[in-house]
Amino acid sequence: MADTSFALSADLFVLYQAGIRELLPAGEISAGEKFLSREPWAGFLAKVPSAPLMVWTYRELGADLSGRADPARGALWRELIKLLGLPRGSVAFWPFALPLQTGGDAVHMEPFLAGLARIAPRALVVFGAQDFEPIAEALAATGNDKLLHLRCFSVERRDATGTLRSADELAEPLRQFREAVTVVR
Repeated sequence: MADTSFALSADLFVLYQAGIRELLPAGEISAGEKFLSREPWAGFLAKVPSAPLMVWTYRELGADLSGRADPARGALWRELIKLLGLPRGSVAFWPFALPLQTGGDAVHMEPFLAGLARIAPRALVVFGAQDFEPIAEALAATGNDKLLHLRCFSVERRDATGTLRSADELAEPLRQFREAVTVVR
């Protein structure tokens, strides 16, 4: 029998270690799915539109959704959605990192991937090239068919000097991607 303990939550792992296999649910257990019923993930999921075309994510999104929002970023996303002509509810925001009390943030890839699978968008847009590669690698490693067929796109939010790009600058590379996502189902 293959060791699947890495996919078990802490409470189920105790049963696994004790050899009490008959109380474990059948099939592979996704630890990420279990997170989705807990805060803050359950609250984030409640804010997701019912059938979004795209999920947008960026490193500071967890802070923005956790009461530490940057009004300038919020205005940027609203303007970008308007410039792209995306209908209401077509974009969901789903975080892959959460802020730490001590400052900085921590990546939470399991609940991020479980949320993506549950949301089931056509596409994922990652704002920030430095975060795109680890997310793409995690998506490829899941083996989840829903996630393997997700169209992924990266948009760099900052220019060469580190300044945040304007909504107009961000919209340009996304226009072509938006057309591909809205035409293909």
